[in-house]
Amino acid sequence: MPVADSTIASPVPAGAREEYPGRWIAVREGEVVASADDLEALRADERVDVDDALYHVPPQGSYFY
Repeated sequence: MPVADSTIASPVPAGAREEYPGRWIAVREGEVVASADDLEALRADERVDVDDALYHVPPQGSYFY
């Protein structure tokens, strides 16, 4: 059975891995609107809306599958 070509899309905006390594970010419409060292601080940020997507940006040099 042949393996299909596929592309894995990241929900983390381009450049966020370099700019926010190890931090939590809030993303709205493909743009980072806030960042913090931990999830609780990010949720407490007044710039973050309930509909924003929250992600932890992996530290540089870390990989996951």
